Amino acid sequence: MMKKGFAFLLLLGVVLGTLIGCNSSEGNSQSGGSENDDSSSEGTAEAQIISVALTLSENSSLYETWEKFGEVVEAESDGLLTVEIYPNGEKGNDRESIEGVQVGTITATAPSTAPVAGFDETYSVFDLPFLFKDRETAYNVLDGTVGQEMLDRLENIGMKGLGYWENGYRNLTNSKLPVRTPEDVEGLKIRTMENNMHLETWKLLGANPTPMAWADVYVSLQQGALDGQENPLSIIYDQKVYEVNDYVTLTGHVYSPFVVLFNKQFYDGLSPDLQAAIETAMEEAKQANRQLVLEEEDEIKASLAETGMEVIELTAEEKAAFQEATLPIYDQFSDVIGAELVEQMLEAVK
Repeated sequence: MMKKGFAFLLLLGVVLGTLIGCNSSEGNSQSGGSENDDSSSEGTAEAQIISVALTLSENSSLYETWEKFGEVVEAESDGLLTVEIYPNGEKGNDRESIEGVQVGTITATAPSTAPVAGFDETYSVFDLPFLFKDRETAYNVLDGTVGQEMLDRLENIGMKGLGYWENGYRNLTNSKLPVRTPEDVEGLKIRTMENNMHLETWKLLGANPTPMAWADVYVSLQQGALDGQENPLSIIYDQKVYEVNDYVTLTGHVYSPFVVLFNKQFYDGLSPDLQAAIETAMEEAKQANRQLVLEEEDEIKASLAETGMEVIELTAEEKAAFQEATLPIYDQFSDVIGAELVEQMLEAVK
């Protein structure tokens, strides 16, 4: 019995020694592996997809801008960030796309500032009629302190505002007459976005404005339920408005930038290096976008004329008449926007 007991204890000692040795070796191996993982984590990380919702088509300058963004961000992130674009309203209209960014069902979108005002009324400041006298003024404001402060506000509603891209000045199209004066607008049924300032501006001019999702506009113009609509030239051409409207008046009543929105949780969850890659892509895409739209506008005017659409360029006096007629909007919406912000913006555009 004593021999058997001694043999059992000897065997137990050998087993325990083996286990301790294995654990020690495994522990050393894990420690070394951890150091290797730290040094190679970026190389083995999975790529993250930035899903982008777009209401416009693949032929639009905005689509081309997102493509540029995608090229740069993929290169800057060594492939750790890639972009998938869903055009033609596949992910919904502007409002639905913004809501998607808020909750994270999509990563990013770039609506004009007008629909953003439905989520933060202070964004109506960008829709004050004839606010920016020229593009240089607009760029200085958007790229400056006021523009950044407006982007910062978006964090309160679950979004990261990364900057502004060029959309252009909004212009009026219609199927009734060549509009040259505010009186010509009287009684026209005009589609607007769901934006109170836009609605009130056209009411002030005597029109009958109708807020409507863009997907329904073409058919409504075609069937006569609407007489006209207003948009930058790039959208007028891209969406073939010339097929259902005979006249475009270059009113330039609102400068309408695109504001680039990201889901805040997605952006905040990225490493500083990947955030820097996004910022670099934003800047390069912005510069390319602004140049693209400028080059595009003269071409679009010519192309619209070739379709048979009459392009009406207002004189300085004719444009001033529209500006004078819409001045009451500034007082009407001062409380909604905030008198201090309106004053700050007016000072910035001087």
